[in-house]
Amino acid sequence: MSTSIDTSGSTGALVANLESFRAAYATAQRPARALIVGATGEVGQEVLRWLLSSGAFEQVTSLGRRELPADMMNTTEVPTQTQFEHRVVDFDHLDRHTDAFKGHTHGFCCLGTTKAKSGAEGFHRVDHDYVLGFAEQFLQANQSGAEPLKKPEVLAATGSHPTAAAGDPPSNNLYFALVSSMGADSTAFFLYPKTKGQVEDKLKSFGFGRLAIFQPGLLICDRHESRFVESVAIKSVRALGHIMSTRRFAIPTPLLGQAIVGDALCHPVATKSPTPQVVVLQNNAIMDSLDEKLGLSDDEIRAVRSWAERLTIESIPRRTFDMSFHRSSGPGGQNVNKVNTKVDMRFNLRKAKWIPDYVRHQIEIQEPNRINKAGEFVLTSERHRTQNQNLEDCLHKLRDLLVRVAYIPPDPTKEKLQQIGNRIQAAKSQNRAYKTYRSNLKSSRRGGSDDY
Repeated sequence: MSTSIDTSGSTGALVANLESFRAAYATAQRPARALIVGATGEVGQEVLRWLLSSGAFEQVTSLGRRELPADMMNTTEVPTQTQFEHRVVDFDHLDRHTDAFKGHTHGFCCLGTTKAKSGAEGFHRVDHDYVLGFAEQFLQANQSGAEPLKKPEVLAATGSHPTAAAGDPPSNNLYFALVSSMGADSTAFFLYPKTKGQVEDKLKSFGFGRLAIFQPGLLICDRHESRFVESVAIKSVRALGHIMSTRRFAIPTPLLGQAIVGDALCHPVATKSPTPQVVVLQNNAIMDSLDEKLGLSDDEIRAVRSWAERLTIESIPRRTFDMSFHRSSGPGGQNVNKVNTKVDMRFNLRKAKWIPDYVRHQIEIQEPNRINKAGEFVLTSERHRTQNQNLEDCLHKLRDLLVRVAYIPPDPTKEKLQQIGNRIQAAKSQNRAYKTYRSNLKSSRRGGSDDY
């Protein structure tokens, strides 16, 4: 039995969420079935992969205008308890495919295009008409016992300040996830954010048991199609990633896919809720949600620390790596033009079960630039004049990187917490004193003619 979103397992928090997810739908005697649209896109591919590999859904159905590429499915492991089906549909006449929508509990919409690719009219048709058409058909085919409800609870990006949303949507026990965009606003002047905002506003009135709207920033991925501006932005973000955090405005597509499916597992909607919930997750909140879902137990923390302490160059399984050698531009004079001394070492990160799940996840977060489209972690070295020396250098780099990302800081002591509390109180007191000083200074300047 698969016990996580990842094909190779995960940490205790995700295991608990998956078990509670299964228990909720088993109690309701309602099998969890997922319906996804846009599975051929960069984000949709990752969402589909996580849906299939989780083992949480009895069935996963994909809808698209054409058949899925064969190589796309070859890289995804499907648990035996999950059935997968892909259906070709006409998005201009989704009402002719009502049978494809029936019997599903979760809807995932990853549709999207650009104005440059499809034109203004085509962009509006895909990102507005097709998205709302999919949501409407999903709702009509699966809702039961609809009745007027309170206004939905809308959570801010931080998930901590609920506010009321307009409209009185009907009741249902369905989950719906939408991949939108950072800056979506129905009142915006530009077409892209305005269209995204209009779709979000409309979906909020549908009354889904839980509507999760994801507003990622720049998507870090290797597209097959050419997008010049986006490619320049990705290269800039990857360069900035070495000197500053980019979690507020960029996210790798594998992590976005994991966050979307993780939200569904953490918030089962097996029974009808008295108030439908809407949550809007911006880029930073998406990254934070991944951190929250990956909380470790004390035993798991000890296991990770013990693994990092015991990790040596000799204990790294070299047989699992793919090695290649090339001409080096490093030291060696004329020798570099004759001998392939540069080492290129790579391995499939998701299948590297000798690395703990927590460490693999941290690598995806902290070192996305080293992971290629095929999910391979890549290291190179050309510091030395021989292959063996460069190979050893790659292994040293890998060992140092694994130890660094596996580091879990110890919990602060009582003395340290008290020290931090004292500093906070001192800073607050200093701030109040400065504000009082400024207030008195301004009051003295408004004293009138008696001051002259």
